[in-house]
Amino acid sequence: MIELQKEDIPILDFIINELQDICLHSLNREYLGEKKVFNFGKTETIGDFAFNESDMKEFERLVSIIEKYDCAKVNPVGFESPLSVSKNSKTLQFIKQGGFRKLYENLEKEKERENIEFKLAESNIKANELNEKNSKRNLFFAILNIVIGIINIYILVRTLK
Repeated sequence: MIELQKEDIPILDFIINELQDICLHSLNREYLGEKKVFNFGKTETIGDFAFNESDMKEFERLVSIIEKYDCAKVNPVGFESPLSVSKNSKTLQFIKQGGFRKLYENLEKEKERENIEFKLAESNIKANELNEKNSKRNLFFAILNIVIGIINIYILVRTLK
């Protein structure tokens, strides 16, 4: 599963904002290459064949993140159409809620909270183990006190006769 990374935020917010602001029908890696944004648009050539596999893989990775959070519609590769993204009914609301920057902040807070909960659960387990040991020791001393009490009562009764 591809996770949202801090360095992904600017390009992902750019893609979502472009879809909303420019009212593009769809956005693909060629659009990013034409805009020359975020290192898209560099090509390698082998003979007469120009290609950019790193752009394609990076765009696929970004699209999978967009798909995971359902903030735009992913249009799969077709016969004559490349992988692209178009806005959906949740795009505008996602932008209004802060986009990927806010989502990343919320995910980080959630991870921190889960980490604290894990540490708390771990300390509770250790405390329970310690309480169990103490309860066994306390039971021993309680029985010892009862035995000593019975002996004291026996001695007291004998001395009163």
